Amino acid sequence: MTTDVNKLLARHQALAEELHYERHRVNASAARVDNICAEGRAVQFQLLLHMPCRAFFKLFNINQEAAL
Repeated sequence: MTTDVNKLLARHQALAEELHYERHRVNASAARVDNICAEGRAVQFQLLLHMPCRAFFKLFNINQEAAL
């Protein structure tokens, strides 16, 4: 997996759009939705490894105190 933060952010955005489309599609595959979510979590983990924590928490609107 790439360590370029900009590429990871772009991939995360693409996955979010794909997930939004898949969830609103008639006859959506639950397995496909699960795969998109899993890949999104993997991308978020890579972002956490390669971004300063403060920027990561701000990007994903996470309460830093609650997360730690």
